[in-house]
Amino acid sequence: LRTWFSRALARGYPVVPRMQQIFRDEGVPPSLVYLAIVESAFNPGAVSRAKAVGMWQFIAGTGKRYGLQIDFWEDQRRDPELSARASARYLKDLYALFGDWPLALASYNCGEARILRYKAKNPKGDFWTLRKTRILRRETREYVPAIFAAILIASNPSAYGFEALPADPPEPTPPEDFTAVDENLPTDFKCPKCGYAWSGKAS
Repeated sequence: LRTWFSRALARGYPVVPRMQQIFRDEGVPPSLVYLAIVESAFNPGAVSRAKAVGMWQFIAGTGKRYGLQIDFWEDQRRDPELSARASARYLKDLYALFGDWPLALASYNCGEARILRYKAKNPKGDFWTLRKTRILRRETREYVPAIFAAILIASNPSAYGFEALPADPPEPTPPEDFTAVDENLPTDFKCPKCGYAWSGKAS
C-alpha cells in the first residue's frame, strides 16, 4: 500500500493543518485527523458500498445528526471543513460514551450499538480483548490498528521510508477562468474539462 499511502498523504497535506485546528477546537486529539487516511485516503468524493460519503465517510443519518446538510442541492459530507468538524464532534461523543479511544474508534466504524452490547456484558473489557472475539467483523478488528499505524507514519513520513512532505504549503494555483452567476436562479453547470453536467440551484 506504499503508493496508495503516499497519495493519501499528498492529498491530505493542504487540509490537515486546518483539520487539526478544528479537532483541537472540539477537544479531540489532533492526530486523529489521520483517521481520514483509513476512511477515504483524504478523498472528499469517496463513496463506500454502504453509501457513506466524503473524507470522513458519514452515512446520511449520522451526517444529519451532526449538522451536515444532505439533500438534492447540497451534500456537506463532501465539504472538508464542515465534515471534519462533524467528525470531531462525533468522535468526542463516542469517547464520552466509552471513555476509551480505541473503543470510540471501533464504534466509528461499526456503530455504537455493537460496542455498547459488548460493554454491557464486559464492563472492564477493552478493544484489544474485544478484538479477539467474533463480535467484530474483520474490517473493524483491523480498523483501529490501521488508524494507529496511519498516525505514526503520517506524523513522521521520512522515518518510515516515505518522502517527507514540504515544510511550507505550496503557493496557491492561480484561479482558472470563471463565470459569475445569479445565485437566486436555477443554474446549469457543466465542467469544461470532463463534461460532467450538474443542474440545480447555485449556492
